Order: sequence, then structure tokens, then C-alpha cells
Amino acid sequence: MARGLVKRYGKGNWRRLKAATLVRLADGGIRRAEVHWYEAHGIGRVRWKIKRFLD
Repeated sequence: MARGLVKRYGKGNWRRLKAATLVRLADGGIRRAEVHWYEAHGIGRVRWKIKRFLD
């Protein structure tokens, strides 16, 4: 996965992170969900993904 991130976004210290947060859905609803993303210093957060809903 890191090779694809470097190729698309640039060189960096890529880390996979996760957190629980409130997300706004396309239908306007708000739900608590676990989200995952990749992050590198100087590049920022990319490839956000909702993994599961917690409520």
C-alpha cells in the first residue's frame, strides 16, 4: 500500500490511522462511525474510509 501512496501523493512517512467520530451522511443524517485514513507529515490525510457505524 505504501508504494501506491508514494506514487500518487509523494514521499513521506505514511501511517495508517483510525478514530471514532461523528459523520454526516449523504441523506443528511449524522451517525457515530469508526473511520480509517492514511497520513504523512507535509502531505496530510488521504483516503478516508468509514469502516463501521458504532450506533
